[in-house]
Amino acid sequence: MAGERVLDSPTEVTELYLESMRRSAAGVSVVVAEMDGRQWATTITAWCSVSVSPPTLIISLSSHTAAAAAVSETQRFGLALLGTDAQPVAEFGSAAGQAKFLDQSDHLHPGVDGCVKGAFAHLDCQVQQQLDVADHRIFVGRVTSAVMFDEADPLVYSNRQYCGLARWENK
Repeated sequence: MAGERVLDSPTEVTELYLESMRRSAAGVSVVVAEMDGRQWATTITAWCSVSVSPPTLIISLSSHTAAAAAVSETQRFGLALLGTDAQPVAEFGSAAGQAKFLDQSDHLHPGVDGCVKGAFAHLDCQVQQQLDVADHRIFVGRVTSAVMFDEADPLVYSNRQYCGLARWENK
């Protein structure tokens, strides 16, 4: 295959892994966790549906973050699935070294506690299990409530930029 690269040294494997993950496309979401009685936002692409019965999903957070500590302490989190209009929320939740309290922003959805603007769905979860893997903590959350908003295309992250989806025409 043209352009094929096979690498086997640990450094080369890590570099190829990082490039592979960077080039992959993933839906963008915001984890909402309670910290000191306030809601904190953290942008992630590392989440996955696990089961429909009961509704269960997993999220992965860097172990050293305030969000991971908050979810571990409260055993609860919300997951806001972002639409294409929610790029400002995604950027807010991914700002390194910044306070990300939602009450200090204009990113809260009016009238729906804990939900962010531009989400097409919000899922509240109770932690069922957590597992430390390398430098991340994986949380298994059972969905306890859900809110669906207007239909919107998902916000996607690929190759270090936010984008939407291109739709193929059915012929």
